[in-house]
Amino acid sequence: SAFVDDQSNLGYQERIRHVDLVRAGAKCYIVMVEADSAKLPERIIKSYNSDEVFTTGSLREHDGGEWIELLQRVPASQVRKKP
Repeated sequence: SAFVDDQSNLGYQERIRHVDLVRAGAKCYIVMVEADSAKLPERIIKSYNSDEVFTTGSLREHDGGEWIELLQRVPASQVRKKP
C-alpha cells in the first residue's frame, strides 16, 4: 500500500483501527463514493450515495493488502443509529 508506515497519514491510521474492529467482530458497512480523480494523493470525494450502503463479509488478503467482501446493498435507513 502507498500509505504503509506513514504515521502522518491520519486516514490510513483510521482505516487500520477500522480493520482491527472488524477483526474483533464489529459490523461493517461500506458507503459508495465517486472521486473527482483516480489519482492519489489528489483524490477528493465528489459525491456519495446517501440512500444505500453495502453490507460486508470476510476480510481477505489480495495483492498484499486487506480487502473486505461486499455483499448486498441495503437502505441506509436500516443501519442508521436511532436517536
